[in-house]
Amino acid sequence: ALVAITHEDIAKLYSNIEERFGLKYFPEPVLAEALDGTLRPALCYITPHTSERPADRDYINQLAECVRAMGLPEWYALYVESFGTERGGEEWPIGA
Repeated sequence: ALVAITHEDIAKLYSNIEERFGLKYFPEPVLAEALDGTLRPALCYITPHTSERPADRDYINQLAECVRAMGLPEWYALYVESFGTERGGEEWPIGA
């Protein structure tokens, strides 16, 4: 999903994630496909340091709630929720 957000809001969001989960995210420029099929430049925030354990359940639930609130497909919310399991999204039928 593409959203317009201020740099100030991004700083608040990612500083909270760093404080709560100890993860630092860095912006990576990407081309994202919008719902109308056009390509748009965007920033994707990625952390280079993660552990091999399942993601924090509360964090996963919050992400899945966001997916549903944005009206994205239910399969995508279920895919996000799968990262709270030991399999962590492995072999998930994308778009199923």
